[in-house]
Amino acid sequence: MATAPRSFRVRATPSPREIKSRDDVELALLKIADTLSRIQKIEIEAAEKARKREEQMHARTLRLRMRALTWARLIKSYADAHRGELTENEARKSETFDHGTLKWRGATSVVLTKSDREVIASLKKLGLRKHFIRTTEEVDREALLKSENRALVSKIPEVKIETRELFYIEPDLIRERFKYDPRRGANPWAVEQREEKKRM
Repeated sequence: MATAPRSFRVRATPSPREIKSRDDVELALLKIADTLSRIQKIEIEAAEKARKREEQMHARTLRLRMRALTWARLIKSYADAHRGELTENEARKSETFDHGTLKWRGATSVVLTKSDREVIASLKKLGLRKHFIRTTEEVDREALLKSENRALVSKIPEVKIETRELFYIEPDLIRERFKYDPRRGANPWAVEQREEKKRM
């Protein structure tokens, strides 16, 4: 899963070296690739450590969770056997103890006996689309951008097509790239996952 772009500020400090030639650009690209590689390595190591800590925590708490579940099952067995006494023959739906409460609550749920697709088809056939089929409305930005729709889009006062130039720096041997987007205002730079190059 792609990670969200990480924003960072570009400080107005003198460059370690001015870029005056193609060789300088090549060297700067190499430096960027090396720096991003180090960042990736640190992030991978941190993620691995976090994963191991999560596994250790789960292993340490599993026995405690099982112990709590055992007590819960025993309480449920007692409550089932003494329900009439605890609820005064269903006069109430809960019983309070010094350290907690036992409650009985009715719950209603929908059980589909077939797949969602089959149920939706059946609802449409029965003319119940508006009653039981949820639809999510959202603006189709891809359709708005299509050139054949520009005439229609120009009649929508709330929609504006904005054109801007993005600038990318993509060092080789690294999956991340720098992205400059002027729409981001005071902080236009971001590091993002680069697009895979298409193989010919």
